[in-house]
Amino acid sequence: MKVHLKFLFLLTSIYVITVVSSCEDPVTFPDQPIITSNTFRVLKGSNGLDSALVLDFGFTDGDADIGLGQRDTVAPFDINFFIEYFEKKNGIFSKVLIKDADQNPTGDTLNYNGRIPFFNSVGGTKSVQGRIEYLINIQFRGSDTLRFDYFIVDRRLNKSNKVSSGPVILK
Repeated sequence: MKVHLKFLFLLTSIYVITVVSSCEDPVTFPDQPIITSNTFRVLKGSNGLDSALVLDFGFTDGDADIGLGQRDTVAPFDINFFIEYFEKKNGIFSKVLIKDADQNPTGDTLNYNGRIPFFNSVGGTKSVQGRIEYLINIQFRGSDTLRFDYFIVDRRLNKSNKVSSGPVILK
Protein backbone atom coordinates (compact mmCIF):
# COMPACT_ATOMS: atom_id res chain seq x y z
CA MET A 1 0.00 0.00 0.00
CA LYS A 2 1.46 3.31 -1.02
CA VAL A 3 1.34 6.24 1.30
CA HIS A 4 0.75 9.59 -0.36
CA LEU A 5 1.78 12.72 1.49
CA LYS A 6 0.33 15.36 -0.79
CA PHE A 7 -0.67 18.03 1.63
CA LEU A 8 2.42 18.50 3.81
CA PHE A 9 2.71 22.01 2.59
CA LEU A 10 0.93 25.29 2.50
CA LEU A 11 0.57 27.40 -0.57
CA THR A 12 1.10 30.81 0.95
CA SER A 13 0.72 33.02 -2.02
CA ILE A 14 0.84 33.28 -5.73
CA TYR A 15 1.41 36.56 -7.38
CA VAL A 16 0.82 36.64 -11.06
CA ILE A 17 1.71 39.70 -13.04
CA THR A 18 0.28 39.55 -16.50
CA VAL A 19 2.09 41.25 -19.28
CA VAL A 20 -0.17 44.06 -20.42
CA SER A 21 0.26 45.54 -23.84
CA SER A 22 1.11 49.20 -24.03
CA CYS A 23 2.38 51.44 -26.79
CA GLU A 24 5.22 48.99 -27.29
CA ASP A 25 4.91 45.50 -28.70
CA PRO A 26 3.65 43.07 -26.05
CA VAL A 27 6.24 40.82 -24.43
CA THR A 28 5.99 37.18 -25.46
CA PHE A 29 7.44 34.07 -23.89
CA PRO A 30 7.69 30.43 -25.00
CA ASP A 31 4.54 28.34 -24.40
CA GLN A 32 6.51 26.02 -22.13
CA PRO A 33 6.61 27.41 -18.58
CA ILE A 34 10.06 28.57 -17.48
CA ILE A 35 11.25 29.07 -13.91
CA THR A 36 13.26 32.28 -14.15
CA SER A 37 14.63 32.77 -10.65
CA ASN A 38 15.02 30.67 -7.56
CA THR A 39 15.48 31.71 -3.94
CA PHE A 40 14.39 30.46 -0.54
CA ARG A 41 14.19 31.68 3.01
CA VAL A 42 13.99 29.74 6.25
CA LEU A 43 11.45 30.63 8.94
CA LYS A 44 11.90 29.98 12.65
CA GLY A 45 9.22 28.52 14.90
CA SER A 46 8.29 29.84 18.33
CA ASN A 47 10.95 27.52 19.77
CA GLY A 48 13.66 29.37 17.83
CA LEU A 49 14.39 26.41 15.54
CA ASP A 50 14.09 26.40 11.75
CA SER A 51 10.58 25.07 11.07
CA ALA A 52 9.54 26.11 7.56
CA LEU A 53 11.07 26.96 4.23
CA VAL A 54 9.61 29.32 1.64
CA LEU A 55 10.50 28.56 -1.97
CA ASP A 56 10.26 31.80 -3.93
CA PHE A 57 10.57 31.68 -7.70
CA GLY A 58 9.65 33.59 -10.81
CA PHE A 59 8.11 32.07 -13.91
CA THR A 60 6.95 32.85 -17.42
CA ASP A 61 4.41 31.11 -19.63
CA GLY A 62 3.73 32.15 -23.20
CA ASP A 63 0.17 30.83 -23.44
CA ALA A 64 -0.93 31.73 -19.89
CA ASP A 65 -2.20 28.26 -19.05
CA ILE A 66 -0.60 27.89 -15.62
CA GLY A 67 -2.84 26.78 -12.77
CA LEU A 68 -5.52 24.24 -11.87
CA GLY A 69 -9.17 24.82 -11.11
CA GLN A 70 -11.05 23.39 -8.12
CA ARG A 71 -12.52 20.64 -10.32
CA ASP A 72 -9.12 19.55 -11.61
CA THR A 73 -8.72 16.54 -9.32
CA VAL A 74 -7.95 13.61 -11.63
CA ALA A 75 -4.45 12.78 -12.86
CA PRO A 76 -2.65 14.23 -14.69
CA PHE A 77 -4.51 17.42 -13.72
CA ASP A 78 -4.46 16.95 -9.93
CA ILE A 79 -0.92 18.22 -9.31
CA ASN A 80 1.04 20.84 -11.24
CA PHE A 81 3.89 21.65 -8.87
CA PHE A 82 6.37 18.79 -8.36
CA ILE A 83 8.89 19.00 -5.53
CA GLU A 84 11.45 16.31 -4.79
CA TYR A 85 12.85 16.31 -1.25
CA PHE A 86 16.42 15.30 -0.40
CA GLU A 87 18.32 15.01 2.89
CA LYS A 88 22.10 15.03 3.15
CA LYS A 89 23.61 12.15 5.13
CA ASN A 90 27.26 11.18 5.14
CA GLY A 91 27.94 13.88 2.54
CA ILE A 92 25.40 12.56 -0.03
CA PHE A 93 21.95 13.95 -0.90
CA SER A 94 19.33 11.19 -1.14
CA LYS A 95 15.56 11.07 -1.50
CA VAL A 96 13.80 10.09 1.71
CA LEU A 97 11.92 6.78 1.67
CA ILE A 98 8.52 6.73 3.36
CA LYS A 99 8.18 4.03 6.02
CA ASP A 100 5.07 2.20 7.19
CA ALA A 101 3.95 1.86 10.82
CA ASP A 102 6.55 -0.90 11.37
CA GLN A 103 9.33 1.33 9.98
CA ASN A 104 9.63 -0.71 6.76
CA PRO A 105 10.25 1.30 3.55
CA THR A 106 7.14 1.46 1.35
CA GLY A 107 9.01 2.21 -1.89
CA ASP A 108 7.56 5.72 -2.07
CA THR A 109 9.68 8.80 -1.53
CA LEU A 110 8.71 11.86 0.44
CA ASN A 111 7.75 14.82 -1.72
CA TYR A 112 6.01 18.14 -1.29
CA ASN A 113 4.00 18.15 -4.53
CA GLY A 114 1.13 20.59 -4.72
CA ARG A 115 -1.20 22.71 -6.76
CA ILE A 116 -0.80 26.15 -8.26
CA PRO A 117 -4.32 27.59 -8.46
CA PHE A 118 -5.92 28.74 -11.71
CA PHE A 119 -5.88 32.43 -12.47
CA ASN A 120 -7.30 34.63 -15.19
CA SER A 121 -4.97 36.78 -17.22
CA VAL A 122 -5.77 40.47 -17.39
CA GLY A 123 -6.66 42.20 -20.63
CA GLY A 124 -6.76 39.03 -22.70
CA THR A 125 -2.97 38.83 -22.95
CA LYS A 126 -1.50 35.46 -23.69
CA SER A 127 1.93 35.74 -22.09
CA VAL A 128 2.32 35.89 -18.31
CA GLN A 129 5.10 36.25 -15.82
CA GLY A 130 4.84 36.11 -12.07
CA ARG A 131 6.23 34.96 -8.74
CA ILE A 132 5.18 32.06 -6.55
CA GLU A 133 5.92 31.65 -2.86
CA TYR A 134 5.43 28.14 -1.48
CA LEU A 135 5.66 27.28 2.22
CA ILE A 136 7.02 23.86 3.25
CA ASN A 137 6.90 22.49 6.80
CA ILE A 138 10.39 21.19 7.65
CA GLN A 139 9.92 20.50 11.37
CA PHE A 140 10.05 16.71 10.95
CA ARG A 141 13.32 16.22 9.14
CA GLY A 142 16.09 13.70 9.59
CA SER A 143 19.01 15.95 8.63
CA ASP A 144 20.25 19.49 9.10
CA THR A 145 20.97 19.88 5.36
CA LEU A 146 18.14 19.60 2.82
CA ARG A 147 17.62 20.19 -0.89
CA PHE A 148 14.49 20.64 -3.00
CA ASP A 149 14.38 20.06 -6.78
CA TYR A 150 11.21 21.28 -8.47
CA PHE A 151 9.36 22.08 -11.68
CA ILE A 152 5.88 23.20 -12.74
CA VAL A 153 3.51 21.86 -15.40
CA ASP A 154 0.91 23.85 -17.33
CA ARG A 155 -2.57 22.68 -18.43
CA ARG A 156 -1.17 21.43 -21.75
CA LEU A 157 1.25 19.29 -19.68
CA ASN A 158 4.30 21.28 -20.78
CA LYS A 159 7.00 20.86 -18.12
CA SER A 160 9.17 23.74 -17.03
CA ASN A 161 12.86 23.51 -16.46
CA LYS A 162 13.80 21.70 -13.22
CA VAL A 163 15.61 23.85 -10.67
CA SER A 164 17.25 23.12 -7.33
CA SER A 165 17.21 25.08 -4.11
CA GLY A 166 20.81 24.05 -3.56
CA PRO A 167 21.86 23.03 -0.04
CA VAL A 168 19.63 24.41 2.71
CA ILE A 169 21.55 24.31 6.01
CA LEU A 170 19.27 24.42 9.03
CA LYS A 171 19.67 25.13 12.74
